[in-house]
Order: sequence, then structure tokens, then C-alpha cells
Amino acid sequence: MALKIAEECHLYSVFFEELPKDYLILLKEQQEEVMESDIELYENIQVLADLTAQEIISQVPFEKKELKSILLVGEKESEKRNKEDVQEGDIVLVSDVKEKEKDLIISLKLCKKSSYVNSKNGGARSFIEKYFSSFGEKSTKFQSQFNKSLDSEFYFFLNSLLSEKGVEDESENISHLLKKFNEYYSSRPGELPENVRIYLKHYYHQLAKKLFSLLEDLYIDNSRLFFLSIASLLGLSNEKIWQFTCFYENNKTQRYQEDEIFFFSTSFIAEGKVVLVPPKENISSFNILIESEKMEIDLQVRIKPMQSITVPSPKINCSIKSKKKS
Repeated sequence: MALKIAEECHLYSVFFEELPKDYLILLKEQQEEVMESDIELYENIQVLADLTAQEIISQVPFEKKELKSILLVGEKESEKRNKEDVQEGDIVLVSDVKEKEKDLIISLKLCKKSSYVNSKNGGARSFIEKYFSSFGEKSTKFQSQFNKSLDSEFYFFLNSLLSEKGVEDESENISHLLKKFNEYYSSRPGELPENVRIYLKHYYHQLAKKLFSLLEDLYIDNSRLFFLSIASLLGLSNEKIWQFTCFYENNKTQRYQEDEIFFFSTSFIAEGKVVLVPPKENISSFNILIESEKMEIDLQVRIKPMQSITVPSPKINCSIKSKKKS
């Protein structure tokens, strides 16, 4: 895709001059991996990439002639810049027009039509404090409250499953309870007996409810600050990032047919209306809807089951589903 942009902007030779030699080896290895794992994707990926490249060129806020280089993001490029600035990007477009923003970081995603695409993963015990730090002491206080819920709900979950085996243990020592738990159950969530999975659903649902309640309080306290905080959860950690998602669909005869290319940045959603939708019964996720004149973005925040349910600190997964308004 970067090569297509370079060709369209007459920067073909510049692109290869600035491309680290080891990138070519890496790109070839990635190409071979795709070919081996999904031949249909391999056969269609270039068409999808070219269409996305054309969309990027048509939407960026400067002319083709104003671009001076197209860079692939990697460790070497990160070393030249603030790593935090480019970590969510795939391509950096560099302009030589002084009065305009010199760098534009392009984040690329490929996603099946009407599906959610991952935008951020975070640890539950630091999620609020990290992504809502602009709320200051309140984010620290709310993180502490959520961590207490993590401990209490995990304790209730372990005791509930032990009770199903006739084990009544009043110990408040989590390590002790885990030893008992391992005597009767597998640590893999998919291997839990059907009759006790309801407790696992309840455990994650309670955490989703608590996290939703805390974030709702932050939103009520300062809706503008809340919006700026969730921008990072959308994959927009700074104002230079533009996110382009190529949606594809699978029909009866062929897979990976281009459906729509969707893009947004903080400036496009800055005036959006935010609506918080609480988790449904026994569901481990809730939604934050951002609606503007041009688009609708559905941010799903989900308590993510770990590979081992004996870990008292789950992950929080954020993913987005977006569409243009007709």
C-alpha cells in the first residue's frame, strides 16, 4: 500500500531509498506467511491495498506534490520519533509544506463487513488510571474502587464453584482458595462444566457493570474530557493519527471483496454525541456510541476472558464498529 501511494505521488525512488534493507526481507516473509495460511487473501490483498491507498490520497489534507516521503513504521522509525506518537501507525506521510502539519500517521485495518475491529487492549488493574488520567485524582480513586471489585468478585467466583463441589471454605486467602479450585476444575474457561459456567458469566458481567458505572460517572463529571480520553481507546492516541479501515465481504463465489473504506480522526469526531449503553444481563461488555453528522462509531468495551480463569486480573478489550451515515 505504501508503495502504491509512493507511485501515485511520484516518490517511487525516494520510498525505496528510505526503506531499510531488512524491511524487504521482513515483508517477503510476511507475504509468504499470508500465501501459506490464506491463499484467497493473498490473491486479493493487493486489490484491497490499492483501493485503500487511493482513498488515503483523496482524503489527506495536502496535495500529492506536497508529500516528500512515505515511511513504513517500525522499530527504526520509532527510534527517530517519539515512540508513543507512531506506535498505532503503519505509514507516516511527511509533507514539506511549512504551514501544514508535517507528519500524518496512517493506521491501517482490514476487517470483515459489519464486524468489530480491535483498537486497544489494556490490563484491568490499570485501565482507568491509564486511559482516563486526565481526570487526575478521580481516575486514581476510581481505579482503586475497580480493583477492589476485581478482588471481591474473583473471591465470590471461586467460592461459588467450590460450593458446587460441596466445599465450604471461609478462608479469605485467595492462594488457598485457588489450590482448592485446582483440585476440582480446569483453569481453562472452555473446559468448565456447563452447570457452573453461569458463575463465570456472572463474574465477568459484574466487572463490566462496575466498570461501566465508573466510566459513566466520569462522563457525567466532564463529558468533553471523557471524549478526549476515549479517543485513545478508538486507536487515536494523538491528533496526527488517521485511521483507515478496509471492510470486505465474502460472497458465495469469492472472499475478500471490497465493501467500503472508512476513515476517521479526532478532528472528524470531535463534535460527536456520546451515548453510554450499559451491559445486558450476563454479558461481559458494554458500548460507547459516538455519533456525528457523517458517521457512527460503536466502541465496545469487553472484559476479556483470560486463557486461565485463575488469574484475578482480566484484560479489557476495546473494539470498534463504524459506518458512514447515508
